[in-house]
Amino acid sequence: MIELEKIVRFVKRVGPYVFKRLLIFIPTLIIISLLSFLISTNAPGDPVAKIVTAMGQDGTASQNSDANERTKQLVRKKLGLDKPIFYFSLGTAADCDTLYRLPDKNIRESAEKLTREVGDWDLVSEFYNSLKTPVKQIEISFPDSVLNQSQLNFKSQLIFYLNSLKEVASVKELDIKTKSIKELCDSLGGFELVQMEEAINTLKTNGNSWKKYIPSLNWYGIDNQYHLWLLGDIGLDKNIDTLSVTMNNQVLSFDEFNFVKRDNLWYRFNTNPITNDTIFEESFHSLSQIEFYNNGRWIEVEGSDSELTAYIDRGRKGVVRGDFGLSFEDGMYVRDKIWNSISVSFWLILCSVILSYLVSVPVGILAASKKGGRFDRWSSVVLYSLYSLPSFFVATILLYTFANPDFFAWFPESGIYDPETFDENWSAWEKIKHQAPFFVLPLIAYTYSSFAFLSRIMRAGVIDVIEKDYVRTARAKGLSEKRVLLKHVLRNSAIPIITVFANIFPAAVGGSVILESIFDIPGMGKVGYEAILNLDYPMILAVFTISGGLTVFGYIVADILYAVVDPRISLSK
Repeated sequence: MIELEKIVRFVKRVGPYVFKRLLIFIPTLIIISLLSFLISTNAPGDPVAKIVTAMGQDGTASQNSDANERTKQLVRKKLGLDKPIFYFSLGTAADCDTLYRLPDKNIRESAEKLTREVGDWDLVSEFYNSLKTPVKQIEISFPDSVLNQSQLNFKSQLIFYLNSLKEVASVKELDIKTKSIKELCDSLGGFELVQMEEAINTLKTNGNSWKKYIPSLNWYGIDNQYHLWLLGDIGLDKNIDTLSVTMNNQVLSFDEFNFVKRDNLWYRFNTNPITNDTIFEESFHSLSQIEFYNNGRWIEVEGSDSELTAYIDRGRKGVVRGDFGLSFEDGMYVRDKIWNSISVSFWLILCSVILSYLVSVPVGILAASKKGGRFDRWSSVVLYSLYSLPSFFVATILLYTFANPDFFAWFPESGIYDPETFDENWSAWEKIKHQAPFFVLPLIAYTYSSFAFLSRIMRAGVIDVIEKDYVRTARAKGLSEKRVLLKHVLRNSAIPIITVFANIFPAAVGGSVILESIFDIPGMGKVGYEAILNLDYPMILAVFTISGGLTVFGYIVADILYAVVDPRISLSK
């Protein structure tokens, strides 16, 4: 009963503070999301082209085919790039409020710059419309079969210049290219592009520069890129496909999903053909209610054994539900790529922190209690010597010594499991026994340098507390030195240690690039580094957003732990 009353008092003391911090937490996350979104929209390159190129590398799309253009349109729609960027836009009366509909990013940016200079979107739009027919006119008027080699060269150059007019960003650049086009037309016998020339002359003579100084506000509503990126299809029409599904030899297949029925139970598998029972991942007791979440999509299958219907939600889920979009590197969902990596880094760093505290806290307490003694001096020498060694050097020495058949082949040299023997269907204990040797050397490399840092922090905290009046009073009452240190000193000197502990959450996202590369660990450090090398902005921004959110969360956890270890701390101010 007494313990329950203590818990209730603690909740009453800490609860309002946590609630206030959570209220601050929400706008902080919104600001982080805005920064991430702004970086993503202003990143160099066309995300649609990058994703389609990645798909083409897998053989699913070719770079210059009609199918590729259709794929671009589908990817553009899936990414929500056919929508306005934000809920509203601020501009001038000269701007076009539907410029986001242009599929090509370079043309869109050029059109915006040209409109700002001319001061009238209607004139710029008329110019772009005049560019639709010249190439066809040239192909009809000058077929390749009647041209000599010199004329063919002039024709190809003319078509190139005409296509490049779509990316003209200034009137000066337009004059230069128009002059080159006229010269090439003369080389082909004086061919004239009347409609285009009239549109260009109108553009240069009838511009309304005063419109550039009249502000304009355009409201788009929730159907925009930022809403889709942050909240997904919340408040928007659902993008759900309905498919008719058939059964073949007790196997149900649609899209990349496969099920098999055995002994009146349904199992899901990912490999084909079915070879053994180890491929089963999930079991379902009834086909009338198969529901699961995969690749950011919610799928539901219902019906009887003969007539089945699959409902696939292909809409975006948004960052708040873990959907960071598609990776530029391979077109896969960022959420699926990032989850396994962040879990590896988190457990590795968590174990490292626990081991660091188990060693550093006792060493710091003992060194403080024997201040200036032999243990204090020697522990400082040993720990600072370890701290001075670079982590990559220690990692290399560990591998060369303890994962080398020429010396001591005690531990595996890389990875987190043996792909030849590891089985996903093992129990948790069997997985731990198999993977534990893979984490020994990385754990040592992660941990050793923190011994000096944490033990010195703990030593300073204990020395500060051990000279307080209430510690002298406890000793005067006859309490043993051990009881004084553990009950009165340790708890009150733990605040600096708690501050360090709160950094575990963002550290799990950042990982360690060097150590994960040396030990070939598929953690967040390695994944983030590869994303930077490949300019995979969705992956980079996912790391940035999650790290920012976990940093704020770590501060809240630290504040709560402060109140736990020291009741004197007031959280009401």
